[in-house]
Amino acid sequence: SLTSFFTVLGIIDLIDDANESAIKIFANARQFLLDNGLDMHGLTALDADNMNINVGHNHSVYSLFKDEIPDILKGNCYSHILHNSVKHAHRVLTIDIEQILLSIYSHFSRSAKRVNELKQYYEFYEQDFKGDEVPCILSFLQHVLFEIHQKNLELQRYYTTGVDLFRIITSIKNNLQERIDSQFFGAACRYRLARLPIHTQNMLKKSFIEFLSKIISIKT
Repeated sequence: SLTSFFTVLGIIDLIDDANESAIKIFANARQFLLDNGLDMHGLTALDADNMNINVGHNHSVYSLFKDEIPDILKGNCYSHILHNSVKHAHRVLTIDIEQILLSIYSHFSRSAKRVNELKQYYEFYEQDFKGDEVPCILSFLQHVLFEIHQKNLELQRYYTTGVDLFRIITSIKNNLQERIDSQFFGAACRYRLARLPIHTQNMLKKSFIEFLSKIISIKT
């Protein structure tokens, strides 16, 4: 006899609960399966973002499910992993760019007059500014983060398969390693580096390499 196999895609329900502890999330999910007549032991995988509360080794939603279903698989969110790797890599740069950008936005976003002053300064900068490490780092980040962002969009496609995940992550790691080997961090960055003292150039290059190495070392 022939047996037909088919897959049903869809959302059964959404649960809104202010208590986001691992135990509560697990209890809600477990009860949800039972209420809908679904065999809990038919659950093969748990997919969630990579917060510790969801997929950590100790007392997470995944670990609680694994206690009841030993063979359950953990589906990591590669997009979240990539995001976290960039976030942690920022720590090795010589300047806290993220904090600077947040401060600039906070200051200028409150006033149209301030925005106009910023535009005037930008025009001055483009014409007369001789350079320091801040615009050099920004050029580096613009070059690298654009490439990472493109890969992140690939990870988020609804039709991305498991094979695609391996290809995308391997590709971004290889591309970043090429940046390290060639010490090419973008044309704009190279231009600004050349205008800096040698010791500053070396310091920035070292931080750029450490930044890229941090991302390459992400555990998937």
